Amino acid sequence: MGVDAIEIEVAGHAMVARGDRTLWWGEEKILFLADPHFGKSDSMRRMGAALPGGTTTEMLGRLDRALSATGAEHLVILGDLLHDRAGRQKRMKDEVAAWRRNHEQLALTLIIGNHDRAAGSPPKEWQIDVQSDPFPYKDSGLLLRHEPEAHSDGYVIAGHLHPGFTLRETTGEAMRLPCFAFGPDRAILPAFSLFTGTAPVRRRQENQIILVADGELVLLP
Repeated sequence: MGVDAIEIEVAGHAMVARGDRTLWWGEEKILFLADPHFGKSDSMRRMGAALPGGTTTEMLGRLDRALSATGAEHLVILGDLLHDRAGRQKRMKDEVAAWRRNHEQLALTLIIGNHDRAAGSPPKEWQIDVQSDPFPYKDSGLLLRHEPEAHSDGYVIAGHLHPGFTLRETTGEAMRLPCFAFGPDRAILPAFSLFTGTAPVRRRQENQIILVADGELVLLP
């Protein structure tokens, strides 16, 4: 049976992994998320993929609920805010801009990711503070990154990999679920977008793995 939140210590800081694929740092009132890939569904549909519409609305709705539940004052996106240039459609840009106007008091930081570099800078009306990778957060000992490469200057919190863990049933069937992966020198967040694949992580390389399944979390023993 899963839960919707699990408390975890990250480099000496108390944080909460959430079933909506975000990481909450209550002490600093920061909500972290990774890899929303805004515009991906539009881009894929332009290439003929049969993806549903409304993915921007769905993501913004989940984000609204996360912000409301936590009371976050600062949202940090760990890269790949935008998917590519083809996905920068007016409808999507206008919808995010309208959402931003409703959250004018929210500090919003983007750690630049590989897709962001290809897609171009976020629209100015989104009011996003863009930072290079790695970005040290104050004197916390934390480095905010997109790609989860360990760094000698601090403990890394990142995304990029869209981590997943494969569960194998006694019947031989296998199912890969998105997950949080907390290692000795890095934490990797699952992709916030629901329309991404996952890359496998291995238990022997991580201290803790938290599976995400339909908004619920399961901490692997």
